[in-house]
Amino acid sequence: MDHRHNSLSATNLAVHHHLSCDLYIHNVYHQHSQPVTPEGPVGPSGSPLTEAQYRRGLDWEATLYSWLDSSNLLLKVPGSPLEADVLMENILAEDRDHFFISGLTFVPPESQLLERFQQSGMPAVKFGTGKPDLLEVIRSSNGVTWRVIDAKASTAIKTSHHVQIYFYTLCLAYLLEPSFFRPSGEAGVWLPPDEGFNVTPPSLDDIRCVQVSLLAPSIDRFLFERLPKLLALQRESVDWHFNPLCQGCKFSSGCREASIEEGRLGSMPNISITDARALQELLNSAASTLDQSFVSSDIEDLCQLVSSPSAFTTLEKQFPVLVKKGRRILRLPQNRPNCRESALASPMLDAANTKTVQIIPNRNFTCPSGEDIAVVLSLVQDPASPKPQVEFFTVSLFDHSTTTASTSYSGDGSRLVPTLSVILRELTSGPEGGPAVQFYVWSSTEQSLLQSHLIQEALLRDANQADIRPLVLSGALLTFLTKGRRVKAEYRACLERMGLPADGTVSELRNRVIRELERLQNIGPCDQYGQYEFGQIPRVVVLKKEIERMFALPVAGYWDLAECAAFLTQEHQRNLLVPTDEMVFKTLKTDSSERRGTLGETLAARNTVIDAVLTGARERVRCGGQDLLVNTAKQISTDFMDICRQEDLSKLFFMQQFELPFFSTKERLMGFEE
Repeated sequence: MDHRHNSLSATNLAVHHHLSCDLYIHNVYHQHSQPVTPEGPVGPSGSPLTEAQYRRGLDWEATLYSWLDSSNLLLKVPGSPLEADVLMENILAEDRDHFFISGLTFVPPESQLLERFQQSGMPAVKFGTGKPDLLEVIRSSNGVTWRVIDAKASTAIKTSHHVQIYFYTLCLAYLLEPSFFRPSGEAGVWLPPDEGFNVTPPSLDDIRCVQVSLLAPSIDRFLFERLPKLLALQRESVDWHFNPLCQGCKFSSGCREASIEEGRLGSMPNISITDARALQELLNSAASTLDQSFVSSDIEDLCQLVSSPSAFTTLEKQFPVLVKKGRRILRLPQNRPNCRESALASPMLDAANTKTVQIIPNRNFTCPSGEDIAVVLSLVQDPASPKPQVEFFTVSLFDHSTTTASTSYSGDGSRLVPTLSVILRELTSGPEGGPAVQFYVWSSTEQSLLQSHLIQEALLRDANQADIRPLVLSGALLTFLTKGRRVKAEYRACLERMGLPADGTVSELRNRVIRELERLQNIGPCDQYGQYEFGQIPRVVVLKKEIERMFALPVAGYWDLAECAAFLTQEHQRNLLVPTDEMVFKTLKTDSSERRGTLGETLAARNTVIDAVLTGARERVRCGGQDLLVNTAKQISTDFMDICRQEDLSKLFFMQQFELPFFSTKERLMGFEE
């Protein structure tokens, strides 16, 4: 593959903004090691998952070009560098007034860009060949109006997209003769249809345009002022932070090692760039306010700061908002008795220093302290698919009340809902509603995939509601009860749809709705141990998020199931095979008759590790002597209340009860944790 030497492409600029990493673009410019046309930080030659994501982008471009061609809207030009006169002849030879040009390639206008750098008093930066996906052309008697369009297989517009299309527009505005070519003042990103580009054809309505004049001030400052300053620095002087966005970057392994060796903020896991800036600002404020010098590593400096109660209290009085952010990031207690007499302890800093797991002493309301049966779901999707969907799944049942071996069910995505319905009927067929059950997935990606799959099953397929039992009462009714003041007519209409008496005062009507809600939820005011349930346990718990709330792991930057299992599983489970996402995806794409069985076994092994992590986490919290897991799992409620008269909305309302509460659990619990 061809490589650039001391030059940057528009894609490099886009990746820099996606990663928010100065070191990335500094390495690319000076090490000459970035491929010419990468889609992301590692390019198409990376891991299978990255290749699949890259393939999705190529498939979307191919679909778009094919649709434009069949719609007589495409003009293909040779891939040789642009010559304005040749392009003008090609356009004049066309009898169409509106079309899109593909294959356009240009060398950036060095003289005009050099002039811009000189005006800013900065050294010039060399840019590589540009190749926008499409150039939209509208002909008139006065010439041609054009705008850059880039095809992106994303669900939304990102800053990185804006940077890329602006750079193309800037260069072409210099290259194309203004007497004939007039820029439209806009640039656009062509997104695939929401339904999937394998189902719905592209549409001109899916082009998301932005005014170039709105982008110019900030991006010009970056291109002609900040970028040359950054590239002129020595590598040791470049500011960078190792964080979860670094996953997939070709330079991540070196950054991980440097973060640990130098005691950087990135030696702690899941510290975002915004959080890192807040911590650095905290140190700077302490240095200027307390007349205290910090000359060690970031971790050691923060330890020095929080270990001095009087200094931290003084800083808190002068910068209350900043210190509050620092408390949240470092998992310091928000309200401390005797704060002037005892040093603070940060689990995040202690984990980075001691290389051991630290318990975060915050109460947890969303991960139960126990259940009779844990139901663990592993869902697989193909990143190359035009629309995210469940390609394969495995559901494993772990009976924590006995030593019975786990039971697993696997199948293609179309079998997920029928399989869940069978499992739920079995779990609710016992006496008095059956055992206490909790559902788990590992990642937020799987949670979102499950939610979208259930909604699609409810709306697009003739789902039999009797086969699927609701797990959580819809947030729509909770909103009805909690948001604003309701008039008597609204309460009466709600009660009539619920089949309840609609007479009485407003207070009586409201209380009647609340009592019926409690009955259907089968939670009552207290649980089986006579304790109040504080907050709400989601029926599908994202275990990775809960582990992050409960523990500070001694892992730099970010961690996943394998790293988590290495620290939290019990001694006799340390030899468990931990299938990675790469292993699962490779098995999914294996072309063999045994693929189904092998994939099912792989996901069952993954579910076993997830359950082992859950068990190990609870045991570690228990051994720590702190009662942090506040709630316990509940029995599954099989009642369903339908108060919607429109058929499609009724289906959606029913399916919503699985795992779509109206309020964000994270935001609801922020007040509790503080």
